[in-house]
Amino acid sequence: EFPNVLCGEIDSKFMCLPDEVLVTSMRVHQKYFALKNKDGKIEPYFLVVANRKPNKKTDSIIVKGNERVLRARLSDALFFWESDQVKSLKAHREKLGSIMFYAGLGQVSDKVDRMEELAASIAKFIPGCSQFDASQAASLSKSDLVTGMVGEFPELQGIMGGYYASAQSIVESQTLAIRDHYLPKGGEDRLPETAEGIVVSMADKIDTLVGFFAVNVRPTGSKDPFALRRAALGILRMIEECAIQIPLDQIFEKAADLYGFKKVDDELATFITERLKVRLKDNGISYDVVSAAIIDADIQNIYNQIEKVKALEEMLKKPSGVKLLESWRRAANMLVAETKKLKAEVNSFYASLQLADEIVIDESLFKSSAERKLFKVVAALPNKVGETQKQICQTIQQYSSLYEPITEFFETVIVNDNDKKIRNNRLNLLKIVCGKINLIADFDKIER
Repeated sequence: EFPNVLCGEIDSKFMCLPDEVLVTSMRVHQKYFALKNKDGKIEPYFLVVANRKPNKKTDSIIVKGNERVLRARLSDALFFWESDQVKSLKAHREKLGSIMFYAGLGQVSDKVDRMEELAASIAKFIPGCSQFDASQAASLSKSDLVTGMVGEFPELQGIMGGYYASAQSIVESQTLAIRDHYLPKGGEDRLPETAEGIVVSMADKIDTLVGFFAVNVRPTGSKDPFALRRAALGILRMIEECAIQIPLDQIFEKAADLYGFKKVDDELATFITERLKVRLKDNGISYDVVSAAIIDADIQNIYNQIEKVKALEEMLKKPSGVKLLESWRRAANMLVAETKKLKAEVNSFYASLQLADEIVIDESLFKSSAERKLFKVVAALPNKVGETQKQICQTIQQYSSLYEPITEFFETVIVNDNDKKIRNNRLNLLKIVCGKINLIADFDKIER
């Protein structure tokens, strides 16, 4: 009711502590405001808000009382800062065997051993990453969990490991990776600063996901006590924002093998693609485009799928994309109609589209120029959509060239010819058209 902002002073002997320790002591434990100068450096002052009208005498007493409380807090922090550094991070690591990671998943020391090997495997797919430094950083990444400072300030895990590594003259790439390996902690949090940090972060999160799914501990409804959704989102963010092409299925298998599991839980890949769909929808991409372009449980190349979604969303806003969709619908509708006439399963038609390259066309059965033109255009189209958004957009642009020959085909050709061979040949031509287009996405799911 009567906010009265007062300024206290911090003893200069505590200013050797890392900024994060000072800020955490003030903000989390005492609800003080830390002060910085224009260069962003912490200054030896803090603000406290008293709920009373200003009074010079009582204000002085309040300030001195809060300075005394903060001094006690920072004295503990200074003790931990000095005593923790008596041992190396490698020596601290030896104590991780006393901490249980999770029942059935071993100790934290076991997790670190797995992360060390997993980081070496992941590093191969991260441009500019030192496999040795990533593996070394992973081996020391959890060492600060047994330090006094992290025991007092759990929110500083990783951060303190980075400071201790730096103080022990561990190379910068390893130091930064140790510091950043818990990142990102949320949707808006920053990513690790270095390639090695990305690798160690991925190794940590992948090990956690594979392990918990293996022992049947998964998010249910709104409950996610081990932040598995956040771990999956962190992996997806790093893949997308750092343009990482990595076979997650292979990495997950490696992680399972390191645990000693026979295989990866089948539901984990589905969980990852579901989180990907949610992320893309939250980023403003139409749900039907996401559903059309994302292949459920396919984590072989997540980045390629993300690029495909973005390219499809962008191209469907353009005339070429609309024409491509119209071309697919005309061909697909005809095939569905003919399939029903033959009393075959409609679903078997959609399955056959994936085998379009195996369909044989007899050019001698073509009776019109429209058939020949359509076959020539579709045969010239690429069989791969590309890896990047730009390449995929170019492919879609090429595929849109089907619009005119398909239009001419339906205007001049009677598919349901009396001659069975001619009819089947024309249907096979349309199957090839749909199969080619379906390389981009499942256009049947697009609702526009």
